Amino acid sequence: MDNSIIFKFRFFCHSSLRVGWFLAWRHIKRSSKWTTLLIIFVMVLTFLNLVFISGILSGLVEGSSIAYRSQYSGDLILSNYESKNYINNSSAVIKTLASFPEVLAYTPRILSGAIVEANYANKERFNDNPDSLSATLVGIDPDAENKVTGLARLVVAGEYLSASDQNQVLVGSNLLSEYSRNIPGDETLENVNVGDTIRVRLNDVIKELKVKGVVESKIGEVGQRIYMTDRFLAQLIERPSSNVNEIAVILKSGIDPDHIKRDLVRVQICDCAKIETWEESQGQFFKDI
Repeated sequence: MDNSIIFKFRFFCHSSLRVGWFLAWRHIKRSSKWTTLLIIFVMVLTFLNLVFISGILSGLVEGSSIAYRSQYSGDLILSNYESKNYINNSSAVIKTLASFPEVLAYTPRILSGAIVEANYANKERFNDNPDSLSATLVGIDPDAENKVTGLARLVVAGEYLSASDQNQVLVGSNLLSEYSRNIPGDETLENVNVGDTIRVRLNDVIKELKVKGVVESKIGEVGQRIYMTDRFLAQLIERPSSNVNEIAVILKSGIDPDHIKRDLVRVQICDCAKIETWEESQGQFFKDI
């Protein structure tokens, strides 16, 4: 390109910028200070409304969705039908999952509702009711659960479970007043921390358990549960440990969960368990956002 053309182009750009800055400065200098501030204020509000706030809301929902997938559901989650107490033929379902080369890891879980009580030793002297709330007990294989959801990383106090633990549990932080967000209506246990003893009631069974650790998560399905080994919970509820209620599955990188779900339906696992991808299990709210 001719040097004279390049020089003229640069001169034109430089002159245009100087003229633009000059006109902008004259406009600001001669206009009302309050009018200028009002224009800037309106432009800032417009930017916040269109970009900033919507970006924050989308980011919060996206972050919650990712945490739900990584800390609870995995890529796929299998659960028992509402009309059943557990996944039918749980052992066969687990063997089928293990046979899929696309499956990286899975964690079976036993679930049971219970009444959890704390601070009962002192209150019983005064014929008062102990602190109590309803919670879900979860029986897990500690190693398998940690491979799928990284549960050990969520322990903020105490220690993670080991496979040999008996009468020891991890308590979700949302159940403890010390860690709760003080949301009106939330039920929590007062003065409970690592090393303390709580009591669970499962129908006619009453069992005292020692708090080994506290699990903190913003995901309700994680932070509102009490974890123990699957063998121990199976003994409490008198159920074979092979009959489980949930199986969270993570797949190898790049594998489409919908594709594996279709394959599982094809081998008729859906006759035994409800199969959902991580997106389906989060419900309509996350889909709408």
